[in-house]
Amino acid sequence: MVCKVVFPVSYKIPQQHQQLVNNKCRILIIQGDNPDSYATLKLDLERNGFMVDTFTDPLIALNNFRAGLFDMVVLDKKMSKINPVYLHKRLKKIDEKVRICILSSSEIY
Repeated sequence: MVCKVVFPVSYKIPQQHQQLVNNKCRILIIQGDNPDSYATLKLDLERNGFMVDTFTDPLIALNNFRAGLFDMVVLDKKMSKINPVYLHKRLKKIDEKVRICILSSSEIY
């Protein structure tokens, strides 16, 4: 399964990219201390045809993560219970093919 393209809600998906959305890629979002900050990301991904699951507790997410279940994992950069880089390594040990992205929802001044 291929998960490469994410389109904004206002963007009309070109015909050649429609196949990517039709494949229903599964994305896991593991949120940190501010789960509301990823609500827009989840909604936008779902509007574009992706199946999105979320966990607010990274330790529970790690215990429930299984190889082959998700195509991509989005990690919050600021987690109090576990370091996201450590979590990245643990997830890769379980599923070496999963793509992992570490994001920050904090403001930059």
